[in-house]
Amino acid sequence: MKPERTVIAVAALMLLCSTAMAQRLPDGHARMLPGRVLARVTIHDTARDSERSHSPARQRHAELWSPFVEHLKAKRPQISERLRREVGLTLDEFRELGIGATTIASVRVPDRPVAIVAMIDFRSHFLMHRIGMRLTQALMVSGFTYRQSNYGRVCVYEFRREEKFRELAICVQGSTAYLTTDPGVLREMLCHCNTRSAVSHPRGYAEITATRQEQTHDPQLTWYVDPVGLLHEMILDNEPTESDFRSFLLNLIPQTGLDSLVAIGGTVEFRGQDYAAVSRTQVVLKEPREGLLGLVSLKTDNLEPPAWITSNATSCQSFFWDLQAFYDGANKLLSLIEGNNALDLYVKRLGTVKNGFNLKTDLLDQLTGRIRVVTADQDGNSHSVVAIQVRNPAAVDSVLQQADNGKPLFGTIPVSVSIVDGRTVYTQPVGETKVCLTLIDDMLVVAGSEQAIAASSGTAKTPLKESPGYQRVAAHLPMNCLMQSYDAANDSLRIPYMFLRSQVKPEDAFGIDLSLLPSFDDLRRTLGPSAAYAIENESGILVSQFSLYGQHTDDVAPDLAADATADRR
Repeated sequence: MKPERTVIAVAALMLLCSTAMAQRLPDGHARMLPGRVLARVTIHDTARDSERSHSPARQRHAELWSPFVEHLKAKRPQISERLRREVGLTLDEFRELGIGATTIASVRVPDRPVAIVAMIDFRSHFLMHRIGMRLTQALMVSGFTYRQSNYGRVCVYEFRREEKFRELAICVQGSTAYLTTDPGVLREMLCHCNTRSAVSHPRGYAEITATRQEQTHDPQLTWYVDPVGLLHEMILDNEPTESDFRSFLLNLIPQTGLDSLVAIGGTVEFRGQDYAAVSRTQVVLKEPREGLLGLVSLKTDNLEPPAWITSNATSCQSFFWDLQAFYDGANKLLSLIEGNNALDLYVKRLGTVKNGFNLKTDLLDQLTGRIRVVTADQDGNSHSVVAIQVRNPAAVDSVLQQADNGKPLFGTIPVSVSIVDGRTVYTQPVGETKVCLTLIDDMLVVAGSEQAIAASSGTAKTPLKESPGYQRVAAHLPMNCLMQSYDAANDSLRIPYMFLRSQVKPEDAFGIDLSLLPSFDDLRRTLGPSAAYAIENESGILVSQFSLYGQHTDDVAPDLAADATADRR
């Protein structure tokens, strides 16, 4: 095995073990981080005292996962031997090592480049020493030289490769191992960790950690990012000091309104009392929100799906766009390039009447900003539509009816008209594709086919908001919010799951054949619906995303299980 792969394998296995066996995060990790924290992720307490976490696998789950579990049992000796040969520890020894809280952060210490810092808690000093020796051997084979130095009672190993000027420093203090890409940063951590009387938290950190107050358990993962700080450091590191382009990029940050984005971060919790998984993301903002942030400004409103969206829908996203804020932000950004009020002039040009259709007055001025994106299944196929609320449905309907005379709504090819579930659908060919439009209540529905409109709407079907899946998540949704999302089929998991199952080769996964994982369609039958919403708070915007337990009574949280049983009666 190549030395570089040994280093990667050690890091990956430590991270994997910390996910499976981590202890509660000590505050000391936060106190040790020096300088300005640009990004940080911590994996900590994953243990759950609930009966659900420690109960035996239920019959249907056991049958679903049986082929993969048997494969893992058969591969265990091979995996353990390969770990011993390439990393220095067997599988059982890794468990004995007891990887605990793990923090990885990007920090900037004054007068030094940005450094990556890793802190890993463990139980066995002996096994940690063996990993350190194996890592040292791999680095030396890769061309690194090293020296040993002492800072107080702490022994530090510093590695350096002149060819590409790469540095690495490793040390162990107490029950924590430290690894950084800059020995100077490690020295800073060791010299000042005992004298620092107060923690200097990064921008927006207090607001982000406040999201933990809503959780019934300590989260398994916390994370934090200073996006503007990272962007600033990227510009400083990649552009010459006296570069005019560097000054232009740095000045562009406040001009585009990005400096109002203070921080982003949050928590992730698995297998809680009410949720199979829940994540809370706090976006810390300061006023005024202009430029790019104005483009995504939303309004608070009741976003419950309307009755015309049927239970065929597997997902539905709703939000209320602040069009005035969007217009002002777009005008400011475009004016940076094309001069003052550039967007005003562009919109006036859009107002030119063509084929009896004025794009500005007949469409743009009619939009309220309420938008819904719906995906529905019909006959095994997935279809999507976008529904946009209009102020005056009668006026928009009269514009669409002009197509009855064989006129195109836009372009040169005439529109064809059809009836779908009692609704008039106008199909406008555009090159090799087509755009289908219909008016449902006060929503202008846009789709790529008549079948998509039929799949997501229909008077003879149960409304989505009355379906059992949506009713379950609705109990956890606020009445009014900035954004609401519902996913009955957990399709957001499909791409990463299918990648693991079909693209990761056994030789890259310690001989484990991930193609033996259950098919995604079988897996998602055991999952409950998921949803997300965003609300505005004092710090900015809080986004909560959660998945509920499966429909089987034993898999559902206690309060939800009682409701499900009552419904069946």
